[in-house]
This record gives sequence, C-alpha cells and structure tokens, in this order.
Amino acid sequence: MRPKATRRDAGDKMGGRDKDKSNPSFNMRIKLFTDEVFPLYNITADMKVADLKKYVEFATGIPVHLQRISYLDEGELQDSVDIRSCDIVPGATLHLRVWPTWKELIEAVTANDIDWVFSLGVTANTTYHTPQSDYMTKKQRRPWIEERAFIALFIASHRGHDKLVKRLIDAGMLSFIYS
Repeated sequence: MRPKATRRDAGDKMGGRDKDKSNPSFNMRIKLFTDEVFPLYNITADMKVADLKKYVEFATGIPVHLQRISYLDEGELQDSVDIRSCDIVPGATLHLRVWPTWKELIEAVTANDIDWVFSLGVTANTTYHTPQSDYMTKKQRRPWIEERAFIALFIASHRGHDKLVKRLIDAGMLSFIYS
C-alpha cells in the first residue's frame, strides 16, 4: 500500500521536490552579511558549489568571485564540491560573506547611499585608499578603481538603484569599461 501524499511531495515553498524523481530539486536561502535573505530555488544535490554561486549571483547581485559561502560551521564551501558532500539539507540557510576589501562598498551600494558609495573609490579622481592600495603605482591603481566602480554599478543595477546607477555612469563608469 502506497503512503498518502504529503505537502512536501507536492512541493512546498521551502524543501519542495521537482517532478523528476531521478534528480530531485529543493529550495534553500542565502543570508548576506547585510542581513538580507534571498531564496534559492531548484537546487540539486549533485550541483557543484561553483554552480550554486552562479545562482547566488543571480539572486543577490554579488559577483561569483567575491562570494564566500558557508553553511553550519562557517567554513568556506569549496567550488569543486557538490551540495550533497556538504550535507546541505532542503530549506537550509547558507551564509554569504565577501572579502573584507569589498564589504564596505557592498554595504554602501545595498543601502543605496550615493555619497557613501562615492567616498569608497569608484571614480578616477578619488582620494580613497586602503593599506593595499597605498603600495600601488598609478598604473596599478587604475584597474583597482575600475573594478570597484564596476562592482558598484553591477550591484546597484541588480538592486534597481536607478539614481546610483545614473550617478556612476555620469561619473565616467562607462569610460572605464570602454577604454
């Protein structure tokens, strides 16, 4: 006798299963260091962490190369490992951190604080510096500022921060891209 179908079998919001029994999918959440929480849908156990990071980029706007994803023990999940090997369960909440040099810029962009963003090294004539940038030559500093500006534009456009996007473009962000 077959057991009665449950809500989980039908596919609930968190932990639902795909109709394809050979490759079941489930949902989970990702919590950012900004305390924002985003849903991630249709995750499979055989998915690599590198592929999961692409989903996370799509959901959060945080580029893959800045992501540091952890689960229960705060150890960073390695890109080459699959979800099953990490013992991640349906409905789990993963945690997303970024490298310290990017944290304040991302916080400023997600807060949609234009003045704060522009004080963090996103224009060619910026006076912003870090201990690392103090050792850069003028030639080395330009790509560093360009990347900061691009990341700010990328996240701002993902979040729909139209005024910030316009200000970044007006400040010459596109000239960085096309030069």
